[in-house]
Amino acid sequence: MDYPINCECSKVHRVQASDAGRTISCTCGRAFEVPPLNKLRAAAGEEALSPDLRIEILLGQGELPRAVDCCRCGVKTDRRSTIHVTCERQEVRQPPQYLFTRIARAFFLGLLWFRSGGAPQTFGRDVAFHLPLRLCAGCAATMTNTGARKAMQNEPDYARLLEKYPRTIVAFIRE
Repeated sequence: MDYPINCECSKVHRVQASDAGRTISCTCGRAFEVPPLNKLRAAAGEEALSPDLRIEILLGQGELPRAVDCCRCGVKTDRRSTIHVTCERQEVRQPPQYLFTRIARAFFLGLLWFRSGGAPQTFGRDVAFHLPLRLCAGCAATMTNTGARKAMQNEPDYARLLEKYPRTIVAFIRE
């Protein structure tokens, strides 16, 4: 997503999230600093914190779940169940090794499959949580992984997490 930033000359610049904190030059000759990402998001009407970071903070403060009703049937309960969600997994890839490179190494070094394609590259990060979910005893007894995912939609912070990571894997933990 891009964010609009105004220069003193009233020209509007569109900046990316990756530009936050950087200095940008305008065509009028002025230089200005792009605000931090949380201020860019707030100005655009977005939440300042990403859903995963927000959940991490709220979990650390013991403020989840916020609901006082069962997420499935709506009955008041103080019982909590646990679900494990895996939103994203870090992936490590070895750079490709080209046939020409292998043949050249084999010719010059006498090693047919000498492997030296460079350093592995890391993509993404591990984003996984054990989340408390308000469920009455009756609903917890019949809960499935699919049902837990649907019940998460009733907790606003969890719903935003699922919106950001639509391929989240949800596992209900039986107690």
